[in-house]
Amino acid sequence: MNRAMSGAPHTPADLERLGIRRIETPTPFPQVPTANAWLLEADELTVIDTGTTFRPAWEAFQARMAELGHRVEDIRRILITHGHPDHAGLARAIQNRSGARVYIHEGDVRKITEIPVATARWAQERYGAYYRILGMPEAFIDFMHQIADTALRIQKPVDSVEILHEGDRFDLGPFSLEVVACPGHTPGCVCFHLPEHRILFSGDHLLPKISPNPVLELGVEGAEERPWEGKFRSLVHYLESLARTRAMELDTVLPGHDDPISDHRRLIDQLNRFHTIRSHKILQALLGGEATVYELTRQLFPDRERMELFLSVSEVVGHLEVLEEEGKIERVFDDGLLTVRGLDQPATNAARSQEEEGLS
Repeated sequence: MNRAMSGAPHTPADLERLGIRRIETPTPFPQVPTANAWLLEADELTVIDTGTTFRPAWEAFQARMAELGHRVEDIRRILITHGHPDHAGLARAIQNRSGARVYIHEGDVRKITEIPVATARWAQERYGAYYRILGMPEAFIDFMHQIADTALRIQKPVDSVEILHEGDRFDLGPFSLEVVACPGHTPGCVCFHLPEHRILFSGDHLLPKISPNPVLELGVEGAEERPWEGKFRSLVHYLESLARTRAMELDTVLPGHDDPISDHRRLIDQLNRFHTIRSHKILQALLGGEATVYELTRQLFPDRERMELFLSVSEVVGHLEVLEEEGKIERVFDDGLLTVRGLDQPATNAARSQEEEGLS
């Protein structure tokens, strides 16, 4: 019987025999101090994700390639799980050096191909307007503009990309790699599946130590005047993608940060409990009446500032969108400000018992 079909997690030696090598590089982000790229020593040298546009990351990437007996110039294919800079940031540098083809889902393609100043300024204005709808203070909006300016300076667009689709298959000689669309963390988030070996490269869809954040993603139109209209509902899609991933038969998940995951269903069950409890806490916070997103965020996360505040706001908005779909809250938009209020819904026994277990 094939070892990979035995149901046991893959050991580092198993992965090495398959030609799967981890390239861990530093990031400038304290929440995730390192990022994983996964090198596949196949017929065409392939890398899944790249690391950050950050000189120490580029140096570490090249050093690890040399340690494995390869050069950056040898890479022929770059597969991107999603367009965030800690996963796609080095794609341009690698492509310039090697001529490798870069693949990304159409839902995230603009994140790595469209970074001109005019687009960035337009995005800042739209997000600024949306933050004001949520009741965010001007100091926070100014900080987020600074973050966008920094990203504009360091992120360089990839010149040429090819689009990934659900079900696409790459024949790599020793194995075949299948594309699994998992929207949620971003609209174009994908995982890469090796079904014959029961391995999933998960990017940020599944992480062993932290809950992937449903980052705010505005749609093409509508968010300035009609909050949530045209906006990607990150957490709604993420929970749907979790259900799909839970049904997969996997022995090992190779994530975008930290170490491999050996029991994906246990992890997904923990994530679902976490989100159930968080939604329950938001409903409890709304018992006092209407509140803005900023007021709710401050109740739940009173000490968070700057980037941590952005991640917290993203999480609260995501849960509000789930609760709205469940018919448990309604939104009120008046005079340029969004408030939400809870509808009469009895708290579930499951949510109460999980909260008592301290799973939050």
